Amino acid sequence: PGWSPGPGRVRMIESGSVSRKAFREELMRLKRGSVTRRQFMGVTGLGAAVALLGGAMAALRPGRAHADGLDRLFVLATPGGRHGPQNLDAFRDASGELIMARTFRSHAEMFEKVEGDGIRWDVFLPGNASIEALVAQDLLSPLDLSSLPNYAPDNINPVFAQAGVVAGRVYAVPKAWGTTGIAVNTRYDGGRPLTGWKDFFDRTMDDFSGQAVMFDEQVASIGAALRYHGHSFNALDEAALAQAEALLMEVKPHLAFLSPGILLPLRMGRARLSMAFSGDARLLLRDIPDHAFVMPVEGTELWCDCYAISRQGRRDEAAHALIDFMLAPAMGAAEARATGYAPADERARARLPSGMLNDPVVYPDDDVLSTLEIVAAETLTNARRHDIFARFRAA
Repeated sequence: PGWSPGPGRVRMIESGSVSRKAFREELMRLKRGSVTRRQFMGVTGLGAAVALLGGAMAALRPGRAHADGLDRLFVLATPGGRHGPQNLDAFRDASGELIMARTFRSHAEMFEKVEGDGIRWDVFLPGNASIEALVAQDLLSPLDLSSLPNYAPDNINPVFAQAGVVAGRVYAVPKAWGTTGIAVNTRYDGGRPLTGWKDFFDRTMDDFSGQAVMFDEQVASIGAALRYHGHSFNALDEAALAQAEALLMEVKPHLAFLSPGILLPLRMGRARLSMAFSGDARLLLRDIPDHAFVMPVEGTELWCDCYAISRQGRRDEAAHALIDFMLAPAMGAAEARATGYAPADERARARLPSGMLNDPVVYPDDDVLSTLEIVAAETLTNARRHDIFARFRAA
């Protein structure tokens, strides 16, 4: 439910779920005045806590001195598994800044909650496809590139570097990139390795029935169904989407459940086949070698995580400082080693160990790369695709 390495360290709390221990720790921080009531509610995710604590809240209200100290706290919002906590600790040690790292189950959940969360985020990690929509909703501040001397767009693939540029202004800078494929426990594949999305869907309805997991977000799940039928991952036309919906509805009774994307079901033995992001898959294969990661022969998605600053944030200077710190080549490489995702900056790539550079999970060969499609902004926000996925989820 959360990560807490010790007193004074960067704190990561899983959205929507906290353990009793984590709740008690947050309650004590509230009593000490280290957080506001609103922040307490946002971190714990327990809306019912208002009724539970009731009148006791008045006695827990922080004094002026404590409230003033909150100006030194700023919040990093990130999907789970996309940051190395020790690297955030390194920034805290170097700068003295206090960080609360708020983790979400997926980019989709973070995107949905960006407006309604009880905490004012300062820095967060949107995917490339969401930046245009976030700017349109006036939720991002343009970046001051003079405060980001470590940002070197000439060392970044233009596809990724341009993702954060809207109407000629830079709102986000790339952190790392990855792909979406298939993870499978090879002990149960019957000696028949999977090759792509056709195998994934067909065998979910056959020998992996009741043991397969799909993502609980529409971009990848609908995209995979589209590729099954030979359509673009980003397809929006009605005929293609109708085929994708029919396949999703056919496969739904055979799924174990929907997952946010981190490969806990395979790690815990609750599933044997799953959609998978490349970084999560690399760490899974490192820890449990009897698994394989499959890059679908039909093609799949290519996406990029980016650093951005919330327009509602309170710590603009500190936010720029964190982003610049993490953009340093040494830190980019450290993040890649911690998360399993390829750094966007080629200077960071040059610092990676050969085992990671030569790993096709992280760096697919050119033949595979040529089949990948960058996720488009319209794919994320298309109403028809959202309607399809809502029916699929409810089925």
